[in-house]
Amino acid sequence: MTEGKDQNKKEQIASNVQNDAGAIGRVMARLSLMSNGMAHAGGFYDEPRSQIHELGLIHEEVSEMTWAVRHGNPESKKLTGYSNLEEEAADVFIRLADFCGEHRLRLGPAIVAKMLHNAGRPYKHGKEF
Repeated sequence: MTEGKDQNKKEQIASNVQNDAGAIGRVMARLSLMSNGMAHAGGFYDEPRSQIHELGLIHEEVSEMTWAVRHGNPESKKLTGYSNLEEEAADVFIRLADFCGEHRLRLGPAIVAKMLHNAGRPYKHGKEF
């Protein structure tokens, strides 16, 4: 794609994000609350833990995604019909949503704001890679 076509696509996507901003915010807030509630119900907050520890758990799930890619993305052993990469991506999202729920971070609105910000950035954000 050329840079001009990419800009047109970015503008179209930004318009869609803007139109769906309320729904994105509501869904993300709900998922954060559900993920955090599940973590509390599962005993993961019985003992205090630091934000660094919680972020390390997210990082661990990203590392497991890397493992899946390096090993040819085998089928998940836990989720029938899904790849290991899909399973670990879900784990990343669940951990991130839990973190945002625990610390009352406004993930949905922040995603919308960041996507709209990125839509206005130059091609490849002005970088060569």
